[in-house]
Amino acid sequence: MPKLFLVLLLTTNLYAARVAITMDDFAMRSGNTLSLLERDEAILAALDRHKVKAAAFVTGKYIEKPEVSKRLRVWDEKGHLIANHTFSHLNFNRTELSVFAKDILRCESLIRGFKHFEKRFRFPYLKAGNTQEKRDGIRAFLKEQGYRNGYVTIDAWIGTLRAVLRRS
Repeated sequence: MPKLFLVLLLTTNLYAARVAITMDDFAMRSGNTLSLLERDEAILAALDRHKVKAAAFVTGKYIEKPEVSKRLRVWDEKGHLIANHTFSHLNFNRTELSVFAKDILRCESLIRGFKHFEKRFRFPYLKAGNTQEKRDGIRAFLKEQGYRNGYVTIDAWIGTLRAVLRRS
């Protein structure tokens, strides 16, 4: 009987659920109740308390601010993944492929020096191209650059959340 239990235990662990916590933009700013620093420290404390690592999909224009860049360094020092979300947060459906590709590389130039940078990419607004030509073109570009897709399975967009809360 113990052997069977061991096999079941190992089998259960092989198929354990996995969840990835990711945050887009890294557009850190003070809110209504917490400052930029207080909010960021609260997020990091919660992740630390639960021994969870997250991925920060960084929009480059935000980390040009020294206080935001400093906070991103803290995330990196704590072992959280740093990934690319473009420099300008352009909507790819409204942007030419060549302009969008340059924007990806511009962001990479700012974040590639982080120890926990990985070539993962998430499309701003989750817009991956509105024509087959653009989708195929950006996929080829990302593959050529060594990027993997930063998939999303649950979109907890804050604008949607606010609208739901206002109605309730």
